[in-house]
Amino acid sequence: MPHYKRLSALADVLTCYAGSGKTIVFTSTKSDANQFLTSRDHDLVVEVMHGDISQKQREVTMQRFKDNKFKVLVATDVAARGLDVKDIELVVNLEPPKEVETYIHRSGRTARAGAKGTCITFYDQKNAY
Repeated sequence: MPHYKRLSALADVLTCYAGSGKTIVFTSTKSDANQFLTSRDHDLVVEVMHGDISQKQREVTMQRFKDNKFKVLVATDVAARGLDVKDIELVVNLEPPKEVETYIHRSGRTARAGAKGTCITFYDQKNAY
C-alpha cells in the first residue's frame, strides 16, 4: 500500500476503532510519525514521540498523554517499552516490526494489569520476510 494511502487508511482505522481510551500508533520512521501529525486526512488531536524530540519534551508529551490532553500518540519504538500508561485501548502498527519481541512489547501496551485492547497491524508485500 503506498505511503499516502496507508496514512489515509490509518485515519479511517482510528475513526472506527479508537474508543474513549488512548491509542498508540507505531511507525518505523520519524518521518512517518511527523507526516501523520501534519496530515489533513484526520481532525484528531495527535502528538508525536521519536528520537529527534528531546527527552524533556518526551516527558511532557507522556504526561499530557497520561492526563488525557490528547488521545493519539504517534511514535517510533522509543515508546514501545517501559511506559506505564493506563487505558490504552488500541495499538496500530503502520507496518509489522522486524522483531517478534518488538511486536509483543508494542501490542502489550493494551494489556496492562489485565486490561483488554486491540492491536491492528498494516501489512503489504514489502513486509514479507
